[in-house]
Amino acid sequence: MAQDSRAALNERLCLIEIQRQPAPWGRDIVPVYGELAASLPVVRAGITPASVGRGEVLLQIRAFAKQVRMLRGTGARAFTPMRHCWKVTQVGVALLAVMGDLFELAQLHHQDRRFDWGVQLAVDEFAAVGLITAILPHMLPSPNLDAWRLGYVDPVIANLSNAFIKRVRERANAHQAGRVEQLHKTRNDALARELRSYFSDLVRQHPSAHVERLELTIQGPYQLNQRDNFKRMVDATTRLLKALKHRYGSAIVGDIRKVDHAPKGDYLVHLLLAVEGPSASELEDLRRAIRELWDEMFPDHGIVVDCNDFELFMYRGCGTLIRPHESLKGQLDKATIFLAETDRMIRIGYGEGHDGLLIGTVSGRPLP
Repeated sequence: MAQDSRAALNERLCLIEIQRQPAPWGRDIVPVYGELAASLPVVRAGITPASVGRGEVLLQIRAFAKQVRMLRGTGARAFTPMRHCWKVTQVGVALLAVMGDLFELAQLHHQDRRFDWGVQLAVDEFAAVGLITAILPHMLPSPNLDAWRLGYVDPVIANLSNAFIKRVRERANAHQAGRVEQLHKTRNDALARELRSYFSDLVRQHPSAHVERLELTIQGPYQLNQRDNFKRMVDATTRLLKALKHRYGSAIVGDIRKVDHAPKGDYLVHLLLAVEGPSASELEDLRRAIRELWDEMFPDHGIVVDCNDFELFMYRGCGTLIRPHESLKGQLDKATIFLAETDRMIRIGYGEGHDGLLIGTVSGRPLP
């Protein structure tokens, strides 16, 4: 994976912890925008340190799946029996390096989540062979695999691990696997081309546009059905965009939405909004309008976070340190990597296409 895509993936999977506090009487300071506001809630947002680098987990699992795919003959084992213990093979060492992460991902069954083919294959087979139940006592509260690395592993776990390696290898080398891999690549290539075309038109027609990068979510109450929650976020942000378009008209020249997982398992919508040459006061008015409209839709529960306020973001937003030196084209090129290229590793949506990424639904392009 290219370094820029890798960095964007890590930013995308970085969790932003959000706290929504009721506004005190009168006025309050809103840290997300640094503005004075009346009767709007205080929203505090910060990056969860433990979530930094989560993209590396997926890349490591993908590398493991590729390693298993290349195995031949008797090498397709994680553990080989010895007289008093087990010998950990080279692929066994690789398995132990990702076992804790596979355990975590395999437990979280999300119908809306599709990984890179290699990651998806490893996660599916890890659950299918029964490793989740077998290794559970060794995973909580945190993975404890030191004895296994020395060869002292329960025979049941060793045999299940060998079965896991065998199944991943067989499926990865099946004829259908190549077709699935090619379909995944073709689909993502088409999405990236469409987004680049959209942004190219935007830069050509509106060279002075300003780009806002926001994330909208709802802090409860949650509906039990994930699909209903997904639809609720899409419908709500569609209403929000239509209200903004009604208020600001042709000043809104571009909009992209990406539905993603929020920290607590619900959904957020990453919104890229392009506005034609706003003044500072017009920009503040727009930001306030977004917060007011979202708060009206979900009283006491709506959250809006400005991704441009995170100084280190280069792909999920354009931080305050970077923005003065970044052209509109540069911002949108990085946005393309975040919005489209990271879908090569993990995509959120329920359809066969990319229904989690909505391009220009208000500013000129129809809903997919």
